[in-house]
Amino acid sequence: MVVAASITLFVIAPLSIGGHTIAPAGQLESLGIFLTLPVLWSFSTVYNQMFIGLGNSLRAQFPSLVEAIVRLPVLIYVSYDVHSLLGITVAYLVGASASAIYSFSAVSSRIRSFHWSEAVHLFRYAWPLMGGLMLNYLVTNMVPLIVSAQLGATQLSVFLTANGWRVLVLSVPMAVATPLFPYLAGLHRQERYELVRSGTWHALRYSAMLLVPGVVALVTYRYTFLNVFANKLYASAGAWPLAILVVGAIPLAFSQIILSSLDAIGRRRLELYITGAQVGVLLVAIAVLMPPWGILPAAQGIDAASIAVLLSGITALTLNTYFMETLIRVHIDPKSIVRITFSAAVSFASLSFLNRAGFFPVRSWSELLAAVFVGFAVYFLILAAVGELTKEDVERIGSSLSLPRPLYGPLTRLCRVALTPSLPPVDLARAPGLRSPEFPEPFTGTTELPAMAPGSTPEGGGPDEERATDAAGPKG
Repeated sequence: MVVAASITLFVIAPLSIGGHTIAPAGQLESLGIFLTLPVLWSFSTVYNQMFIGLGNSLRAQFPSLVEAIVRLPVLIYVSYDVHSLLGITVAYLVGASASAIYSFSAVSSRIRSFHWSEAVHLFRYAWPLMGGLMLNYLVTNMVPLIVSAQLGATQLSVFLTANGWRVLVLSVPMAVATPLFPYLAGLHRQERYELVRSGTWHALRYSAMLLVPGVVALVTYRYTFLNVFANKLYASAGAWPLAILVVGAIPLAFSQIILSSLDAIGRRRLELYITGAQVGVLLVAIAVLMPPWGILPAAQGIDAASIAVLLSGITALTLNTYFMETLIRVHIDPKSIVRITFSAAVSFASLSFLNRAGFFPVRSWSELLAAVFVGFAVYFLILAAVGELTKEDVERIGSSLSLPRPLYGPLTRLCRVALTPSLPPVDLARAPGLRSPEFPEPFTGTTELPAMAPGSTPEGGGPDEERATDAAGPKG
């Protein structure tokens, strides 16, 4: 499939449609090399998913690490000495080839002969996810293409610079969602429904603890980030788009995590429908806000594009939250949202006040990174003081990361609350999504991720399952 798609794109690339082509004749060589990358990445992708399914998500990341290590020096050389699109293309080819070579032996040793029955079975399982990925591609790439067409190359450059920070924020939920899906799928297959609910809740809560202060830091120092890592032109034109885009990354990030949970219980068509709604809202918002038809002038075209992305993300979160609460009865606690947001706002607002007063100037990249580090440290202290960060949280995170206890043990004394709030158990009749998947379940999942507290095992259940059992009464 990947090879067929690459060949098709290469064939239609030089064709003129309405006076436009995907790639002019002088760039066909670079395009041809770029189109080989998905083929090479197929090996590392299969390797990644295979080892996540086998219960070793750490080893699953090795091909990406190999690719980054090999590609980075080539990119640095090309940036300083070659200055060409072809050189950048070759740098990506070298990195992708390295990851493919690393992954090939492990993948090839597990390849069996092709059977149409298995292919049909897997396609029935995966077609909604494939459709959702295609629509997600539209959501990701449509806005830059429209900005380029309507506002020009200069505005596109500013938008992409601001949007790069949004992409960085979204890497956090991607890192959570990738191992979360097989973990929850394994628990769902074993009918351990309370752990499916608590796993979803904990993934959302811990992601919020990292995402919200990161976004607040980017909004607080938006001008400084762009001025330090780009220049004053980008800072003056892209500060507000950056703020809007990174705020819009929060609902989209939570949506990705919720979708992983809904996928794990067999509700894969929802991803297709919800992403389709995102695309619809995005198109309507662009038409209403952006020039030449929208209500905002061309001078605010990037702001309009950023608002459209924000509205699309809010739509996704609204729909995902509705289905999460309807199907698996996981309710987002407003108190946690308020405490996390309050802690982040107080921390970085206080730090910004000191910056403006001249006590802690932030002008260089080292001063900026130091400010962000201090802001995060103060944020976690406030979070512990208001009772959102608990001793159980510190224990769980420290053990999950395999940190030595002397490193994180003293931090538990800073937390005034001992136990993390847990979800109340529900009657399974009120959570229909847990027992009624849409499609057959060929995927058995894994219980590789750590249980909900140190010392608990996947076989015996964690404290969340024990609390649910105690609250529900004895079985039978």
